[in-house]
Amino acid sequence: MAGKVLVPTSTHISRFIAARFQLDLLKSTMLLIARTDSEAGKLISSTVDMTDHEFIKGVTTPAPKSLAQVLQEAEAVGKSGKEIDQIEAAWVASHKLVTFNEGEL
Repeated sequence: MAGKVLVPTSTHISRFIAARFQLDLLKSTMLLIARTDSEAGKLISSTVDMTDHEFIKGVTTPAPKSLAQVLQEAEAVGKSGKEIDQIEAAWVASHKLVTFNEGEL
């Protein structure tokens, strides 16, 4: 399940509220079950939600290409999953990743 993209916490909550609202309109009962594999997710659709900042890692120095760009290019040329993992590990090893809070220091 490579390439999981996480949504901000506020987006996830909004989806729950929307689902609940629809159930109320329909006067229906339903069990909502949400599943997240956030520990395995490495991409996020937006960093706008401050609630997520303590978990989001990034670089404080400019990189020629972002990790997302490097991975996208590797996939575009048909690299295997194992090769992509190696490319990712090499990129992460050569760039210091910090959270928002660590980057502000």
